[in-house]
Amino acid sequence: MILYPSSFKFPLCWLQLEIYLVYIYFIRYYYEIQKINNIVFLKITTKYKPIGIIKQ
Repeated sequence: MILYPSSFKFPLCWLQLEIYLVYIYFIRYYYEIQKINNIVFLKITTKYKPIGIIKQ
């Protein structure tokens, strides 16, 4: 029987890292979408409202 202690640990570690990265990218992507939606929303609302109210 051959023991692979490190080779059993590495795939798990990499899998966790990959899931973590995908999760972070998903959150980042989601916030980018929200930002774009907010910009679009601001552009729409500025057409019907004075710009001074919306400017931050």
